[in-house]
Amino acid sequence: MRINLCLVSVLVILSCSPCQCTNLFDLILPTLTTHLTKLWRQGDLELLGNYCTYTMRPLFLNWKFYYSASVICPGWTQIRGSAKASGMTSVLNQAIEDFLTKALKAGVVNKEEVRTYYGK
Repeated sequence: MRINLCLVSVLVILSCSPCQCTNLFDLILPTLTTHLTKLWRQGDLELLGNYCTYTMRPLFLNWKFYYSASVICPGWTQIRGSAKASGMTSVLNQAIEDFLTKALKAGVVNKEEVRTYYGK
């Protein structure tokens, strides 16, 4: 929602301003670039004592803004957890949950380990 509002605001400002667009671009472009690059994330996490990595990226589906995330643990298993959601925090949690569900079905982890991870 913020991105849509920012883009609309930029377009309105650009349409109303006189021909001094280079100065306006010099002001807006660094801020816009900073905010857009924060939408892509990657990092490391520890999952049940194993090294794992995650990646998150933005995407548009049916004119709505979503995040897509994936979780892999290269030294442990070939399973990949993935998810799509509208929130950055929720998409990572859903990708981890998808990974653990797939690992449980494959027999890589047991129910006790999954319960321990979720604190139940």
